[in-house]
Amino acid sequence: MADSLKLVYDIKINLTPPQSPFFSFENISTHYRGNLNSKVTMLEISDLECSSCKDNFPVYKNLYAKYKDKVKFGFSHFSSYVSISAIACECASRQGKFWKMHDSLFELTNYPDTTEIINIAKKMELNLYQFRLDFKDSTIVSNIENNFRNIHSKGIYATPTIIINNKTIFNSASFEEIENLLLKELEIK
Repeated sequence: MADSLKLVYDIKINLTPPQSPFFSFENISTHYRGNLNSKVTMLEISDLECSSCKDNFPVYKNLYAKYKDKVKFGFSHFSSYVSISAIACECASRQGKFWKMHDSLFELTNYPDTTEIINIAKKMELNLYQFRLDFKDSTIVSNIENNFRNIHSKGIYATPTIIINNKTIFNSASFEEIENLLLKELEIK
């Protein structure tokens, strides 16, 4: 019925998207890449073992490729349990290779076991002795758990959540919606 009315009448829709809530994430444990001096930050709150996060990874990867010279990109772990993938990323981070491990794990079609993670670390040429020691370090698990509680206390309940300059994106799977807010924030800054 609505479609037939649109054919007969010139209907204009004057709705604008709702304003996203404003969040402050100053005390969140985050890894950054891209233009670290940018006034525009895109924060991905995600879980390396979440199927939606894995499905949306290509969107974020393409945004990074397109805007890495203009935007500061961040990643923060958020899961109700500490996965071996999250631990592996933090271990790789101690050797300066967080993002390489992050990308490798998100590009997998499955969820890795420890053998596969060690093989990835080996291919990345990490110091395997140190990697294995770090993998057993309880402070990594504690830090990830504390980060989860901190993010959860700020009203985030799902992954992936995308936040640009403290403004939440409603459709975190939409390249266009994320890009529009990035461009708007780049104009302002």
